[in-house]
Formats: sequence, structure tokens, C-alpha cells
Amino acid sequence: MPVSLQCHSFTPSLPRRNIMPVYLLRHGESEHNIAIKQYMTEHTETHILEWWQIEDSFDPKIRDADLTEKGVSQAQEVREEVNALRPSLLMMSPLTRNLRTGLESCADLLKKNQSNSISGDMSAAPLTVQITPHLREHTYSSCDLGSPVETLQTSFPHWTEELTEVPAKWWCHSDAVEDPNSRISCREPWQALQDRAEILCAMITTAQQDHECIIVVGHAVLFYALTGEWLSNCQLMELDMTKLRARCSCQSPACCCENPDFDAAKHT
Repeated sequence: MPVSLQCHSFTPSLPRRNIMPVYLLRHGESEHNIAIKQYMTEHTETHILEWWQIEDSFDPKIRDADLTEKGVSQAQEVREEVNALRPSLLMMSPLTRNLRTGLESCADLLKKNQSNSISGDMSAAPLTVQITPHLREHTYSSCDLGSPVETLQTSFPHWTEELTEVPAKWWCHSDAVEDPNSRISCREPWQALQDRAEILCAMITTAQQDHECIIVVGHAVLFYALTGEWLSNCQLMELDMTKLRARCSCQSPACCCENPDFDAAKHT
């Protein structure tokens, strides 16, 4: 379909260079990811489809999917890289696969937080945790329907306080409707996703004023809307705030702007 690119990045007021480094970390392999990969193995013709066409064909109906064992291992394997960066802010969405990735990848830093709190040692900057719905994945299938805050607080009791800032029904955009089978009957418009990416950029820019290094744990489609790149599970990438993906005028996920050479088998 015809598309047009606007010649500006998300927020005109963004600085021309990073004040402090920001790193994007996509969540580890989820139960939804593995179900999609299995479907693609059984239906070889899907390997030529784009991600939205695959999810139009098949929804595993796994609401708020958690990480697989492999996904947990992936998050643990990136732990040393995260430790070396010495972040002082961890930003995450409230989706379970995202929170689990943050928990596993930053386990050493979170443990140090707890130890320093008990001992009263304030010599090192603690790892601040911010959980925001603006970081949720593009609302497109059942795995993007989140869990109530009370459920998340039970699953992640150490983040009970941070989760109190999350609205009661945080997982859908305003037009989304859930059907009885936990599927999305009205999907998030591409423009709405780009709006969220703009808000996220503003949040990061503000946070850079107070934090020397930021880790942003998020999702593939959201990060693509932000950077124009597809991240693999638990891929860690530095965010260059001067090279954000230009906002486009597309009205659906069928966005061909700045063709990313999408590989469905790798990036589901």
C-alpha cells in the first residue's frame, strides 16, 4: 500500500545526543513465542508471511504469556552484561513475560538493593524500578491481554509498591474489546502504537536527567516502532536517541516503511 514518511523523529524537543546511555532489552522467549514457532513448523507456508499475517492466522490464546524455561535461561545469560552496565533505572511493562525478564536479568542488582537496604549502606545508587503500561506490547493477540494488578502483585511481591501506580485495566488501548475466548476483537491502531512510542521517548529523556544508565525491558513490535529494528529474544541494544524511526502515516500493522527485512522464524 502507498505510504509516506514524515521527516522528523518522534519528539522535536529530544536532545541531539544521549545525555546518559539507554539500553533496550527485549523479553526472553515466551509461551506465546514457542506456540507460534510450532505453528510455523507445521505450516511451512507461513515463513513468507509478515508477523501480523501469522497472528491473523493463529492465536494460541495464551493470555499474558510467561517465559518458557529457555526464556528464563536467556534472561539469566544476559545478567552479566546488565551488571557491567551498572544501571540505576529499570523500566518495564506490566506484562508477565516482561516482568519476569527484568527479574531474572537484574537479579544481582535487585539482590544488592535488598542487601544495602537491610545494612543501611547508601554508598551506591540503588536500582530504581519503574513499571509503566506505555511499554506494553502492540495490542494484537491474546498474549497482549495483561493480568490484573492484584494478580501481578501476588506473582511479583517485591514490586507490590511499584505496581500500585499501574491502572486497574492497563493492557488495552481505548478501543480494544476482549471476546469470551480472550482474543482481541479490536486491535490497537498503528498510529496509537506510535503515540505510545512518543510518550516513552519523553519519559526516557526525562529519566536521563537523574540516571546514569537506564535499562528498558520491552517488546518486539513496540521497539520496532521506536527504532525500526527487530530485536531477538533477550537481545540488548543501546538506544541512540538521535536515530529514532521516523513516524509514518500507515494506518495498520502492514507498515512497509523502512523495510526491516523481517524474518518471522527469528522474531516471533
